[in-house]
Amino acid sequence: MGLNSAGNRGQSQGSFSVAGVDAGAVQEVARAHGAAAVATRAVGWESRAVGTEDQVGLRGPFMPAAVAGAGWDFDTADVAAGDREDLVRDVISSGMLRVDLQSRREKDLGIDLRMHATNIGSLRLASMDLSPTTAVRGTRLARDDGPSTVNVQVKQSGLSTVTQAGRDAVFDPEHLVMVLSSQPSVVVSAHDTQRLMLQIPVEQLALPDRVVREAMAVPLSRQLPLAGVLGRYIEGIPLRADLSYDQGEFLARAGVELVRGLIATMAGEASPARQSREATMQLRVVDYLHRHWQDHDLDAARLAAVHHISTRQLYRLLADEGISLGDWLRQRRLDACREELARPGTTWVSVAAVGRRWGFPDATNFGRAFKSAFGVSPLQWRVLHIHLQAPG
Repeated sequence: MGLNSAGNRGQSQGSFSVAGVDAGAVQEVARAHGAAAVATRAVGWESRAVGTEDQVGLRGPFMPAAVAGAGWDFDTADVAAGDREDLVRDVISSGMLRVDLQSRREKDLGIDLRMHATNIGSLRLASMDLSPTTAVRGTRLARDDGPSTVNVQVKQSGLSTVTQAGRDAVFDPEHLVMVLSSQPSVVVSAHDTQRLMLQIPVEQLALPDRVVREAMAVPLSRQLPLAGVLGRYIEGIPLRADLSYDQGEFLARAGVELVRGLIATMAGEASPARQSREATMQLRVVDYLHRHWQDHDLDAARLAAVHHISTRQLYRLLADEGISLGDWLRQRRLDACREELARPGTTWVSVAAVGRRWGFPDATNFGRAFKSAFGVSPLQWRVLHIHLQAPG
């Protein structure tokens, strides 16, 4: 949420205004241009969103930076002190986690915040330089505010206290702490602080809820092996690098595994992580397949590597779901071709180009596969629908 030309703050829930442009307009640009690059700037606010229609927009708590390497920046330096508190609350709430934020300084000083946030695969990472504040996430927010996430905080300077589930954790640069978004929490920082915050969806950890909850609001010395490795991992992620999709996914998988291992170790044994991971593997493989079937390079080797299993295990898991990988991918892509060929106003795109777009680089093979699946050639299908759509 930025400031408009009159100095008033937009308050529409779930949207933001940047230099007078509503988020819906940003999404319309993305829809109109497919792979869009949208750059916007406002008072104290600069954001960048790069991606397709599905990647650009406001979904859940995230701002429009849904591809690895894309990100946005915010700085209160150009915002009047009296206008900062609500604005900073909105920025942190939209970019990472919804909280009720209050300054612990004199009111005329306002809140100082310099923040950069980016997505690393399916994770969100932010750096924040913040003046003294109290951040409260009450029962209603914890209950209603989207999917549960584990938020790992690494302090680079300053000291804060986290309270959650009856536990108090004081953490500084020698310690890290985890906070669960689906439970009420209070974070108090009496002085200026610098921190990094990694946000991980709880469902990706594949751990029992009890095990996750018991690991929250516990100060973890970075002298401990896994806590130290996790801290260095978070500090080592390049916040502003243009990561490829595969690089982002690799870094995200590493983060999930580190946090899963740390929480399981805190529970006293590794079995919760192993058992829950195995029990949900089939679900996660099929979910990944549904989300990435449009990727031309998706094959058994990539699918197995992403989930750290052998191709033999992969085929067994898919067979249990009644899925033959090659046939399943081919049918999804043929269905997409059939839909596009029948769509009004697309006749200027050649049949061969439609096939290439959906993973059929050879026009002859595409024609054979299409006719085998639907009983007519791609061209016949298009002509049929042109006649059906013609007036009269």
